[in-house]
Amino acid sequence: MNNFGIKSFFLLTLLAVMTLILFQCTTPSILVTREQQKGDYYNNQNQYEEAIRHYQNSLDAGEKLGSLRNLDMEADICRKIATAYAFQGKFDNALKYVAKALVSDSVHNNRLEGIEDYRLLGKLNLYKGDFQSGIPNLEHALDLNKGMESSLKGLNKQSIADTYLSLAQV
Repeated sequence: MNNFGIKSFFLLTLLAVMTLILFQCTTPSILVTREQQKGDYYNNQNQYEEAIRHYQNSLDAGEKLGSLRNLDMEADICRKIATAYAFQGKFDNALKYVAKALVSDSVHNNRLEGIEDYRLLGKLNLYKGDFQSGIPNLEHALDLNKGMESSLKGLNKQSIADTYLSLAQV
């Protein structure tokens, strides 16, 4: 091999190694998305423990983003974790994650998500048999909806209907 061939071989090898390194390095924002997608996949498969693990990994990766964190998305992930725990009958764990979502949504004045938080909080308390907490949570969700009924889209109207249904079942 001549000197030009050795240099070309070395450069191609170096390029290949660098490519491998770059593709195996992932930023926290990529990890957040990847882990959330894995969590969604396992949640859809009713594999709740695995879903919770990936959702938690997503939250952990999100913490590394500092000021670039998407707190609305993290609150949504907390609600997903709460729902997965609820399907397992682990209502106390579920309540902890709804509380985290509620704090985030309250701080960011995210009213629609706050309504969802209170509705989920109420339902979880009812599942536990805690009617003293569950009913006021559902009523508070309805109070937050006052004046918004005409501006809400179908999904949000469904949320109001679900809240009324939960109260009616009590």
